[in-house]
Amino acid sequence: MRWRNVGTPDFTWGDCVAVVEHLDWDDPLARARNPNDWVWGDPLRDPVVSVIDVLAQMNAKTPRPKGMPASRLPKRIERPSARSASSKPQIHGEAKPMDEMDTWMQSRIAKT
Repeated sequence: MRWRNVGTPDFTWGDCVAVVEHLDWDDPLARARNPNDWVWGDPLRDPVVSVIDVLAQMNAKTPRPKGMPASRLPKRIERPSARSASSKPQIHGEAKPMDEMDTWMQSRIAKT
């Protein structure tokens, strides 16, 4: 499936969804869909940040003077998956009927 297939009768909404949902983590369209958290799609980012978190904790705890409160230790870097549902963006609006969307898509196909 290729983007050049858009506008041909063979290209369906299911094809469009499949193309968009399986983009690379750093694809420009994926970055536009998730501008704040797209960097977390990098397969190496979470392990590297986890190592940094552990090293920061070890570094902070090792020379910890007597009486130093835990509140002065570094905080773990927040992951997007840890956010509550209320802070995640919600999609609003009503769904269009499939035949109405098909009609609209047909109107967008270039006539040859």
